[in-house]
Amino acid sequence: MDDVEEEALLELVRSLGHLDTSLALVQALAQARPASATAREALFEATLVKARSLLQRCDWAAAASQLLALHEASAAPPARAVLLNLLGCCACLSQDMKKGIQYFAAALRLAGRDARLQQNLALAHEWLGNFSKAETYWNRYFELLDEHVVAPPGRPDYGTRLAFEGYTRLSNGCAEREQWSTALAFAQRAHALRPNDPDTLEKLFHLYTQAGRSEDARRVLRELRKVRPSEPELELYELDLVDVRSLNEIEQMLTNVERVLKRTPNDARVEVRAAIMVGNVLPFLDKAFSQLSDQLGKISNQVRYLPKYQIDWSAVREVARDLRGEFQRLRRLGNKCFALVSDDEQRRTIGDLTITIDRKIEQCRSLGG
Repeated sequence: MDDVEEEALLELVRSLGHLDTSLALVQALAQARPASATAREALFEATLVKARSLLQRCDWAAAASQLLALHEASAAPPARAVLLNLLGCCACLSQDMKKGIQYFAAALRLAGRDARLQQNLALAHEWLGNFSKAETYWNRYFELLDEHVVAPPGRPDYGTRLAFEGYTRLSNGCAEREQWSTALAFAQRAHALRPNDPDTLEKLFHLYTQAGRSEDARRVLRELRKVRPSEPELELYELDLVDVRSLNEIEQMLTNVERVLKRTPNDARVEVRAAIMVGNVLPFLDKAFSQLSDQLGKISNQVRYLPKYQIDWSAVREVARDLRGEFQRLRRLGNKCFALVSDDEQRRTIGDLTITIDRKIEQCRSLGG
């Protein structure tokens, strides 16, 4: 068999469309022509395709066995980079992330600017918890997307879509780890690619709120209202931007939440948002209760330990009256919170607070308040 006949045979084998048959024929050809570089390259290529097929069927142990048989074989740098990348995938799927990183890094040295290898390295470092290293590789991946990733037919925006999904995923992951500034940065990059995407706008709103950037949050909320004009929970988002610092402001906010809930009964999204807002108010009510209790404690100690002739009873009664009014107001706010939530744990917390407030009110009355 001469080189021309060999090439014709390989063309025929590649056109068969049956991987196992093609691989068996190429193996036979390589054995029959051990000196042929073309036959060796074809065998290397067919084995890579077979290993990739095994990986897709989740049989990475068999895939690794096929690939390791090629490890010492000579091949052109692009083909060897593919081999190392597949070995890295097998290692990671076998939970050996460090070995996978070694394979991916070796493949990257051969392949150069390859977005997919940057992505694989980023994912492997993520699985090891090395998020700062992963972020470096993610940034390189995004830089290479448009230039080095071949788009499927009819999908000219393929690179942009991959970037958007990648930024969104990373923003979510950083938010779960409470890395708020990094989460915000990735969400902003996703928003730049899809300015009118409602989910991204909503994420940006919450991240700006978390960062205390109220004006940016309001700007994003205005954009969100344009793409979601009929969603009532956006009214609660507006209320969420109010910086409550007093019981008056809390009462006004709870009244507005109650109004939205009455206007949209049985809307699960509104109910969930209302519960979150009430949950955010409870620490403030606890703090106010502690401050009032401290004041009441000072008055009670004076009455208990000072001689009666040294006690200004008119002042004691006046302070006790004022404190009773504040405790009653606090109880009224607690009752409002209780009516706005359905979660058993939240209701139990509010109920316990209300019972304790009632005791303080009785204590104020005992002092003439």
